[in-house]
Amino acid sequence: MPGFARLAPALLLLAACGGGDAAETALSVPVIDTLPGGVVRVTNTGPTAWAGDVGWRFEQTATIAPAEGSPGELSDIAGLVTDDAGNVYVMQRQPALIKVYGPDGAWKMDIGREGDGPGEFRPGMLGLVGDTLIVQDPNNTRMTTFLTDGTFLDTHPSQCCWSTSRGLTSFDDGSVAILGPPADQESSSGAYFMTRPDGTVIDTVPMLPRDPNRDPDGAWVVRRTSGQSSSIYMTNIPGRPQDLSAFRRDRMIVRGNTATYELVLGRTFTDTARIIRAEAPELSLTDAQRDSLFDEAIEGVGESWREGFLEVAKRSDIPGTRPRWSALAVDDANRIWVGLPGPSSSVETIEVFSPEGVLLGRLAAPDPGILGGVFHGDRVVLRDESDLGLPIIRIFTLRRPSES
Repeated sequence: MPGFARLAPALLLLAACGGGDAAETALSVPVIDTLPGGVVRVTNTGPTAWAGDVGWRFEQTATIAPAEGSPGELSDIAGLVTDDAGNVYVMQRQPALIKVYGPDGAWKMDIGREGDGPGEFRPGMLGLVGDTLIVQDPNNTRMTTFLTDGTFLDTHPSQCCWSTSRGLTSFDDGSVAILGPPADQESSSGAYFMTRPDGTVIDTVPMLPRDPNRDPDGAWVVRRTSGQSSSIYMTNIPGRPQDLSAFRRDRMIVRGNTATYELVLGRTFTDTARIIRAEAPELSLTDAQRDSLFDEAIEGVGESWREGFLEVAKRSDIPGTRPRWSALAVDDANRIWVGLPGPSSSVETIEVFSPEGVLLGRLAAPDPGILGGVFHGDRVVLRDESDLGLPIIRIFTLRRPSES
């Protein structure tokens, strides 16, 4: 990637335009240099495009919450995607099917049904490439495709057994990333198989190798064995530093460890093309906050696994400080969104970086889970629960007055 000596002053003045003298003096210029070997390093000391509350913000613009007993009633959401027209497609687990809602949140139709025949599938992961919906059924090692109007297209063999709560990431080349076991079965790490809607695998990106005999330091792990089969449930220890990563639309990978505010951009999980640095304070956790985080984590694993986690999890495992950052997402324009914790929330502030790693500005997080939602255009679609504990979907729209 090309490097730049410093952000052009003209760009800085343009970004500050309309904000007045106070906004201009609050803005920063990053230091961008090239390290030996050609790696570009971007060191940010503050926002470059807007400061304070005069820049971007999220506004909740719709909620999908059909009445109980209605045809569109939401139940056990496994994943979702959204298209250019604002339609939302929701993968439901029980029974397995895809529910479709319009931009106004109204239910439109169901697609597919649970089963193993043509046009049928088991609960899996959902992706969208153009006007083609992709259902990855890991347990049946196959993917099923539909047009967004509900027309069944085809079924193809695919990877086995692995799943992720984020669903299938779509790329500009028309492929999706399907998580599966590694080619080297002696490694406990998996791989991402870049797969076209016709089932063709065009590339494989291995994850970092991991010692299968050692549990991750930042996670609680429970193993079960029944006869010849075994299962593993792993959940991150709240507050512990962890490795996070996200794919860009051009298949570049943004990755980092939350212990330090440094992100790495590369084509794989091991190479480095660009380093992005920023600043964030270290925040302390009170004993009451640590107890609350522990209780929430144990509650979240589900009743069938709870007893096992109570045997391995300890309140003392939770550290006395929050990580420097806590969430990561990438939007359609390859901008990088990083969630920063606050005194009482895992994500209270969001910092937005350009695709090149320049910090544009900060905005308030409308929900701690916002970066776990689906970014598409200027919208983020987020699954949530109502006050009564019922599944709902909230839609946020990004407002950018500084670009108007």
